[in-house]
Amino acid sequence: MKIELHHEPTIFEALRPEWNTLVQNSGGNTPFSTWEFLATWWDVYGTGQLWLITARTDDGKLVGLMPMCLDDNRLLCSIGGLDVTDYCDVIVHRDHEVVVYNAFSDFLFSHRDDFSGISFYNLRPDAPTRTYFCDLFQAKGCQITQKQVEVTPHIMLPTTSDGYYDMLDKKQRGEIRRKIRRAEAGVEETIDWYVVGAEHDIHAHIQTFFDLMASSSPHKAQFLQNSQHRAFFQKLIPRMHEAGWLRLAFLRVDGTPCASYLNFDYDKRIWVYNSGFSYQYESLSTGIVLLVYLIEDAIARGYTVFDFLRGNETYKYRMGGVDAPLYQLDVVF
Repeated sequence: MKIELHHEPTIFEALRPEWNTLVQNSGGNTPFSTWEFLATWWDVYGTGQLWLITARTDDGKLVGLMPMCLDDNRLLCSIGGLDVTDYCDVIVHRDHEVVVYNAFSDFLFSHRDDFSGISFYNLRPDAPTRTYFCDLFQAKGCQITQKQVEVTPHIMLPTTSDGYYDMLDKKQRGEIRRKIRRAEAGVEETIDWYVVGAEHDIHAHIQTFFDLMASSSPHKAQFLQNSQHRAFFQKLIPRMHEAGWLRLAFLRVDGTPCASYLNFDYDKRIWVYNSGFSYQYESLSTGIVLLVYLIEDAIARGYTVFDFLRGNETYKYRMGGVDAPLYQLDVVF
């Protein structure tokens, strides 16, 4: 097993042909581990010193990636940070987990004088990183701390829309159906929705999404006033679109966009990344109506999970979301 440490950002482009194949064969296969997401994050937010550690077999096959950076406080932490990356993980081929995690832990331990500690952010409950690194670093005498930092509500999708409604409690089921009926009967012309495809101008739709996102809450408006955040979205959305993983949906009332969801369509799951709506049509509950259409569409396409990602907003539970914990793993030598 060959372990190499890379500091130069050009390594992202060099690894691009191999990166996503490894992600898709790992236990941490999410859109947030893809080359498109992490390379974009480093392009926009990258600061401190890049610590991208690779593992290759003796015949040169890439079987491990540890995307980390050394911050100004000498803390080695996950690339992706905490603001815009819902899931982080070390990327290890599932057939090589034991040897790669052992090699990574040995490498980090041998470089322990180079940093004050390690933080692995936003780990899912089933993240192999939690299982392997806890045991391996404890065996080396390190201090390990695990703490729950967030929840990620999700819906395990049934095979039919009727099955979905049956999952909801009677009151919520009736409320959703009333909102759908009111919206569809409450306009003189039509209410329709669509997903941005190859036939659409992606950059024009990004601006429309920004407008709806900013109008939906002061917090989101403030988020978009940050030039780095806007630049990240402007680079990420076209890359995910080109990769075939973008599910940018709009609901229109009489032809006017009034609600939108920025989702990722990846690994037979929908990942609800961000959203926006106009208060002009608040009485029609356009955000909830579009969300219901998207859930029904995911079911019709045979998807298994509708992941609301981080945050415990009330609407996620009303739509049937069930919490999964999200962890941070800290290592002190």
